Order: sequence, then C-alpha cells, then structure tokens
Amino acid sequence: MYLINCTVSGGITGYRQSLLKENGKIVRFDSYEAAQNEADRLNTEMNANSNFMGASFSYSPITE
Repeated sequence: MYLINCTVSGGITGYRQSLLKENGKIVRFDSYEAAQNEADRLNTEMNANSNFMGASFSYSPITE
C-alpha cells in the first residue's frame, strides 16, 4: 500500500506535515502510480491557487 505525505510551509501556518486524509481517514493507494498521479494533481492544484497567503504545498507518495 502507498500513502501520500503532505507538507505545507510558509503562510500563517508555518511548517506542518501529515498524511493525506479524507473524512479523517488516511487515504491508501494500491499502486505507486496511483499515489503519484494523485500527488501530482494535488501539487498542481494546491500550488496554482494564490489564495493561501504564501503557503507552499508538497505532496509525495510513500510506502506504508
């Protein structure tokens, strides 16, 4: 199984790191490719939006 590690830095939150969750539960992927595709989508979507007051987001797949 694969997970996505989420990191945010800057903005008003400072530096934080967590696993990707949905409705409070850790999101798991059956393949590295699926996790990488979602991480790529999130990196593009979250960093393209300038409404986060200077925060930078990083998503990367990791093994469980």
